[in-house]
Amino acid sequence: MPISDILVVLSINRDGSATSMQVFTAKEMQAFEQQLVSPTLSLHDLMCRAGQALLDTALDRYADATTWVVLCGTGNNAGDGYYLARKAKKVGIQVTCVSMGDRLPQPAAIERELAQQCSVPIIDAADMGELLDHCDLIIDALLGIGFQGGQLKPAYANVIRSANASDAPIISADVPSGLDATSGGSGAIVANITCSFIAAKRGTLTGAALDYVGELLVFDLGVAADSQSTSTLLVTHSDCAPMPKRGANEHKGTRGSVLLLGGNERMGGAIMLASESALAMGAGRVYGVTHESHIQAALTRSPEIMYRSSIKDLPKVDVMAVGPGMARGGEWARQLWQALDYQVVVDADGLYWLKQYPREVAVITPHPGEAAYLLDTTVDVIEADRFAAVKQLADRYRCVAILKGAGTLVANHLDDQIVLVRAGNAVLSVGGTGDILCGAVAALIAQGYDTIEASVGAVLVHGVAADRYADERGEHGLRASNLIDYMVAVINDR
Repeated sequence: MPISDILVVLSINRDGSATSMQVFTAKEMQAFEQQLVSPTLSLHDLMCRAGQALLDTALDRYADATTWVVLCGTGNNAGDGYYLARKAKKVGIQVTCVSMGDRLPQPAAIERELAQQCSVPIIDAADMGELLDHCDLIIDALLGIGFQGGQLKPAYANVIRSANASDAPIISADVPSGLDATSGGSGAIVANITCSFIAAKRGTLTGAALDYVGELLVFDLGVAADSQSTSTLLVTHSDCAPMPKRGANEHKGTRGSVLLLGGNERMGGAIMLASESALAMGAGRVYGVTHESHIQAALTRSPEIMYRSSIKDLPKVDVMAVGPGMARGGEWARQLWQALDYQVVVDADGLYWLKQYPREVAVITPHPGEAAYLLDTTVDVIEADRFAAVKQLADRYRCVAILKGAGTLVANHLDDQIVLVRAGNAVLSVGGTGDILCGAVAALIAQGYDTIEASVGAVLVHGVAADRYADERGEHGLRASNLIDYMVAVINDR
């Protein structure tokens, strides 16, 4: 069956001409910057362009702020800050630079010297006192992409703590200082705005990092980065297209079939949501196996779905999905796990059974807690580097792994590229939304998508639907079942 247009960006990417916005790791960006250096473009030129972008943002967004403090580290990021400071002084801003040291790489050293020549006050961080309590705006040019996680030096940690305690808004240069541009994490400056240069840095786009980045603005600095090959593919709303028009001669037999297993005693809602999602996402036939106590309610709720309680003589289908409401113990759940065949999507309690009784599967969909269980670690470790975690999941279980959360990640064990889906919001943090995602993934596989396309496509539609809900109705009060109607609208482009 032909691949649909729902993920045009993924199909294009395979032939080397991806059009999606680029996302870089720190090493990828540093290497690209070195490639850019030429007789007509120096690192100092890029630094000045970055500093100007910071200045323009500050003047535009905080026009009433007249007293600025610029926090300058000892790397090239500091040069952005010193450039901004000297230009801000020329337009009448009362600006002071806080210095972490005067041993700087050459481009930044040039900008520090120029700032001094413009009579910009530069004080040592140790002498900062209560300066940050009496300013209108803070510019964070401390660390940038050079910080690679781990423990902050005490002097930097003290300045970051003071900045976060201030009432002044903060603009960060490239990444909030203390945030790893590659892996993300936490423990950084809490910025109101982050100005990312040339391209977005992947560590700013997922997990706890989103609470530190604030509004993300990307300035290309006059550099085209689209042709660069990177290890991370960013997929956003602009990559979400409606599903293709159905052929006039299509019927339920050509749209694929899904069997969903779960819904143990007292947990029937989960499998109903997953099954209804599979139906809404276009599967031609949807079967459900659930505990006998739920059959009447399930059929009353969705007579289109063929429910049963027995695992005997299961129908032949294109894909199975297991886990929603399954439970982690008991004979009934064990029998469900043993009944699996065909391609399998594993969610929720099914992940427990996967670890205890490994078998070949197609897709797994853990949240951070489940990911920690699957990898024998802690949630803190997972969230400190979600990119490493999703790749470990895919490699260990030899499948496509979806690591859910803010900035959901998708990885395949067959290659090293990680897909970051920038769609969705906190309305999804209610019970049942994960079950809906599970059903959506299974439905797309049944219709002919390969596992990576089905996974990214389902996550994208799921996230875009959540964003539409939030836009129309606000961030509170979502019932998971409401999301399905929004997903139908997304795939029909309504």
